[in-house]
Amino acid sequence: MQSQSSSGNSTQTDPLSSLVSSGAITQTQSDAIKSSLQASMKSNSSSSTNPMDSLVSSGILTQNQENTINTAFQAARQAYGG
Repeated sequence: MQSQSSSGNSTQTDPLSSLVSSGAITQTQSDAIKSSLQASMKSNSSSSTNPMDSLVSSGILTQNQENTINTAFQAARQAYGG
């Protein structure tokens, strides 16, 4: 999934799509992550708990996969000035 940046010159890639393409996670896991992140944002919880921790606890993700996803999100934020 790519989207044009506001400048129109560069593209931004969804880190989860890249992880699915590389085989690090499945599409089902990607969907679960997106749902978990959306639910966390909607709840506006002041908790500093990573919403993916519950996916690890429930066996949807391994700890290694969560670490890989967190690294991909950090890299995407840095690459796009976030």
